[in-house]
Amino acid sequence: MIPVTSPAEGLADAVVITAECTADVFHRYGFALRAGRTKTAVVFQWHGKGAVQARRSVDLTLNCSLSCRPARAPHFSLPSVPVYKHLGTRTAVGAAMGPEFAFKESMLRDDLRRLRRRVLSNPGIPQHQRAKLAQACVLSRLLFHIGAWPGLSATLAGRFHTMIMKVYRCVIDRKEDDGYHISDERVIKDLGVMPPLVVLRLARVLLAVRVASRAPPFVSQLLCRAAAAPSSWLRALEVDLEIFGRACADDPALAHRPLDHWWSLFRAEPHACRRRFARAAASEAMSHVCVWARTRAEKELTEEHRCGECGSAFRSRQALAVHAYILHGRRSEVRRSLSTTFCPICLLEFHTRERAVKHLDSTAVCRANLLLMHPALDDECFRALESASADVIRELRAAGRSRSFASLPCVRLAGPLPLVMAPAGDPKGHPHGPGRKWHASS
Repeated sequence: MIPVTSPAEGLADAVVITAECTADVFHRYGFALRAGRTKTAVVFQWHGKGAVQARRSVDLTLNCSLSCRPARAPHFSLPSVPVYKHLGTRTAVGAAMGPEFAFKESMLRDDLRRLRRRVLSNPGIPQHQRAKLAQACVLSRLLFHIGAWPGLSATLAGRFHTMIMKVYRCVIDRKEDDGYHISDERVIKDLGVMPPLVVLRLARVLLAVRVASRAPPFVSQLLCRAAAAPSSWLRALEVDLEIFGRACADDPALAHRPLDHWWSLFRAEPHACRRRFARAAASEAMSHVCVWARTRAEKELTEEHRCGECGSAFRSRQALAVHAYILHGRRSEVRRSLSTTFCPICLLEFHTRERAVKHLDSTAVCRANLLLMHPALDDECFRALESASADVIRELRAAGRSRSFASLPCVRLAGPLPLVMAPAGDPKGHPHGPGRKWHASS
């Protein structure tokens, strides 16, 4: 991969010059540069002044193909592609992993469609044999090359967790427990398998051991210097090593240490490191959510929200709220208690009731104190407010706006802040939660 930077109007010419020089170097040493959509291609990332016009010139005038005429090598056309596949991983502009996940999800759907009824969910085959078949026929393809993935966002981590859990749920015998849908944590425990994110962390560590033991020393030094990038593969590896050390605190060989020390250990004892981390990943300690889940979003992957009326389980509070409204006609408790366009707790004016509701839904302190100190509205007043909100939402959607859009920024209203229940956490923080900038009216 060769990065090329230039002003937008000259970026295509700079890419052509770079490709021609590269082709000449290959030709000098007896090699040929093969250009193609799945071979050598260019992925443009347009920014700055003139980016729109330059992109149109490449896409329309040049038909997504750059003509390269090297001095010594044969002439060729370099294609411009939105997604590039390198070493089995599909990467988009900005190293986005969305195309890779979309491909793996489609591949998983095809595999489950072929194998679910006849093999994976067949009661005539013992469960442990079905688990081995799932590993050999489905997970081996699905988990290919995941060790090279960088740190995933909360959304992508959730998608990866869901993909692996689909396979686990096809294999497990019991689909329900006491009439309820069993949780992901129970499925993992009953099958005796690794949690999906532990599988990803182990693959990343094993790849690091392989690179450290086989690559020249200067490659290890170069990788260690790149660990400072927040979204790099090395930064994700540091987090993985920290989690393994925390989960296996009784093993001094997995204790926390600097990354360069890990590389030296990987290079000196590759086989022992592989066995040690594989044993740690399969241990019971790593199966607990509090160990392998590092962020709040990762901890919520196995959480379930149950309906108080019918007992149905859902993976998110939003899904539970939709279920409660459609089947039981129950509206949000916040909507039942709010009749103004400002938050009665922090005195922020949002100019629309929908925007104030969104603020209360996402702010735990304001939500808890509103429900604690403000009684629910009567049915007539509530229906009138909902009717008015529906009219406003209809107008916003007709104008292409979201339901919580407001043309004016939120402001702090004059008046003292009410006494509220202090949140759990740092007692020195603001009583309305971390990040609050105003302690008095403005």
